[in-house]
Amino acid sequence: MKNLFLLILIFTVQRAFSQQEMKADEQNGLLRIKITDMKGKARENEEVSFMGTQSKKTFSGISNRDGRFTILLPKGDVYKIKITAIGGQTDYSTLSIPAEPGIYSGELVIKFELPSTITLEDVLFKSGSATLESSSHKSLNELADFMKRKQNLEIEVAGHTDNVGSEESDLILSQKRAESVKNFLISKGVAENRMIAKGYGQSQPVEDNSTETGRKKNRRTEIRVLKQ
Repeated sequence: MKNLFLLILIFTVQRAFSQQEMKADEQNGLLRIKITDMKGKARENEEVSFMGTQSKKTFSGISNRDGRFTILLPKGDVYKIKITAIGGQTDYSTLSIPAEPGIYSGELVIKFELPSTITLEDVLFKSGSATLESSSHKSLNELADFMKRKQNLEIEVAGHTDNVGSEESDLILSQKRAESVKNFLISKGVAENRMIAKGYGQSQPVEDNSTETGRKKNRRTEIRVLKQ
């Protein structure tokens, strides 16, 4: 999953020997994380993970109402920073915690906005029907978990088809497919009043329908963010 956010990373890291840094030690660096939107407003209940490229261990935190959390990361590793969002996690940057003597601490500010539209690449249906392929469940389960954590999020599930078939039949099919996704999310505990299902049929292609590659791109399910 790519390009889900606009992201700015601003970090300053310093060695310190203050009594205020009691949670940091010679083995672990302390990071104070702040997450905001692009205007600086705190983002609550956002999950950020740090995966060590050497240790392969992942450390995660979820922001409080002030957009903050604190995390300890073992020194001597380079961490991939991932943000959990609609459809899964996305890599954005890396952060090195050097294996230097002393107490290591710093601040990391992450600013991002959810995009208005996200295509769920892994959400697929059986040919000519609104029955979800079982391979779609992982992505939709992640979306359900995300929405249950982000209680203010409201979405439109938008269904689209290629141009094989009549406009009328494709419009009906795309509506049924959007409703299938919505019903799956409801079954996982997402409130129905936070979602709208709408089918667009052939009317909004993103690629040329004259090729199989183009038609495959046009057969898609999108999540459109209405409120976050």
